[in-house]
Amino acid sequence: MYNFTYENQGNSSYLVYTLAEEEMTDSMSLGMITNNKIPGLASAMFMQMNSVRYMKYNISSKIPVSRFFSGPVSRKRLLGVFSGITDAMLSAEEYMLDIQTIILDPDYIFADTASCETVLICLPVDSREREKTDLNLFFKNIMFGTQFDQTENCDHVTKIINYLNDSRRFSLTDFKALLEEIRKKPKADPLSVKVQTDSRMPLLPETEETAGSGQIPALTPPAASTAAPAAASPAAPPASPVVPPAPPVQEASEDSNGKKMSLYYLLRHYDKENAGIYKAQKAEKKQDKASRKTSKKSEKKTKNVPVNIPPMDIPGKPVSAPPQASHITEQEKPPAAAPYSPAAPCRPAISQIPVSAGMTSAGADFGDTVYEDVQEGGSETVLMGQNTPGQQIRPHLIRKRNNEVIPVNKSVFRLGRNYEYNDYMIAENEFVGNSHCHILTRDGEYFIVDDNSKNHTYVNGVMIPPGTEVKLIHGQVFRLADEEFEFRLF
Repeated sequence: MYNFTYENQGNSSYLVYTLAEEEMTDSMSLGMITNNKIPGLASAMFMQMNSVRYMKYNISSKIPVSRFFSGPVSRKRLLGVFSGITDAMLSAEEYMLDIQTIILDPDYIFADTASCETVLICLPVDSREREKTDLNLFFKNIMFGTQFDQTENCDHVTKIINYLNDSRRFSLTDFKALLEEIRKKPKADPLSVKVQTDSRMPLLPETEETAGSGQIPALTPPAASTAAPAAASPAAPPASPVVPPAPPVQEASEDSNGKKMSLYYLLRHYDKENAGIYKAQKAEKKQDKASRKTSKKSEKKTKNVPVNIPPMDIPGKPVSAPPQASHITEQEKPPAAAPYSPAAPCRPAISQIPVSAGMTSAGADFGDTVYEDVQEGGSETVLMGQNTPGQQIRPHLIRKRNNEVIPVNKSVFRLGRNYEYNDYMIAENEFVGNSHCHILTRDGEYFIVDDNSKNHTYVNGVMIPPGTEVKLIHGQVFRLADEEFEFRLF
């Protein structure tokens, strides 16, 4: 394992490596990476305080590829990271750097979530423990350990895997050419609409008016329908004339014989007798329709008539009789209720509640409701905001700017300005980083981690170092640049 730590210096975040006393640096490689800005490699600084030596790499606004590839990985992310790694390896060869000094570990390869720009770490330290670099195996491990976005066309995944499997000797130049070819190709082939024609329908010839215009020519009947072919047999029967379709038959009436007479029949056999029959039957039909309407209205009125339901007898109460059958005398009437007195207690004592008729002392029969003897005080009052056993934990954030409630519904919940990567986007605040921070959920506890942001993350007003897990508790306030949030559990 590498002895790396994170450090903030102003608005920059650095990955810091502390050299052991026995480790020797390659002076040529060290001079190359500290005095040049090499494409694909993180800019580095060498520092020494007393006998302690440090290597610092600027990784501001970038996150490890292992975190960048968590969840479904899109085509843009994969090609951006692979192109950055390939460019870094080719640049190392141009600057005469030993590729064994470049760390091929997804935890120490950093990418920008917005542009997918990727930088690698070159550690110019001689170490016998470092394994030989196998780029083909490295890319294979990433491909087979990554979940790809199924909403996209995944042809690029197939091409990359086929190249890594079929290549007898891996070549960075060929692999870069393959990535550039995939990048130039459109993401998805355009949908082509195929027009299928029925073989039984002849194709219509184009005319001078419709040729090249895409318009459909007017349909004309074929010549065979109007004239018989010349080679027709004399014994063949003549073609039957085309009979035009009959006009739509309207509602029919009945004639004097009990048959329905239609308007079409009346027009073809018009006389005074048929006209009178048609009018009489039409008037009779109108009358039937009006009678049906009145019957429906009467049915609706009968449905809305209130039904006198006799009063229900309540157990334990005197049986109520209809008003017309009342025979209760003045002596049998129950005493009138006492008027309300402010001095009277709101709830009578149990001994003061009268037992109604039909209710035994054992309480077997139904009667008046008997109040339980609830003692004053009861259990201890539960304070608001305390986590009680019956309270459901629902972690969420409250954005102070607009009081928006943001549920933390993932084990790794990311906040930042980039909409493609983060679970909650803060697009309107330019001081927030593209991938500013994330909240971890582990064993029922919650931690916030700064993702090497330029304007940093603060918990209760104290800046937290990047890459360090800081525990969050209920009611705690943290700040991303100048954007404040409150963490709540319920």
